[in-house]
Amino acid sequence: MIRSLQNFYNKSELFHCQLMARGVKAYRCNDGWVDRVKHIVTFFDDERNRGWYWGNMHLVKGDKIFLGDPSDGGQFAIIDGVAKQGWHCVGYYYHLIDEYISTKPSKPKSKWQRVRDYMIKLFHKSK
Repeated sequence: MIRSLQNFYNKSELFHCQLMARGVKAYRCNDGWVDRVKHIVTFFDDERNRGWYWGNMHLVKGDKIFLGDPSDGGQFAIIDGVAKQGWHCVGYYYHLIDEYISTKPSKPKSKWQRVRDYMIKLFHKSK
């Protein structure tokens, strides 16, 4: 039980560090505070649960956020503006960008993929 909890905390900490290194200002898992129809995400002032909820009530247009968690991956988004503001929470409009984090280990490239990548590299080098 202790080992399982430690693995959970280590995975969450690693995920948090990856997001911060990629310029993420706030993130939350896929829960009821992410409205994927209206593209509104709500953050609260006391959210500081690494890997799952990292709230920020001072985001501005252009800030990068992340929607997802360490067990299912997720997608990055950009803040478009404030949708609603409460005493201890702020809802932001966002748009998704074509940038993801996968939680699955990457597969090694096949021999054909390695040859193809090498040929492309040679082609670009000769220009």
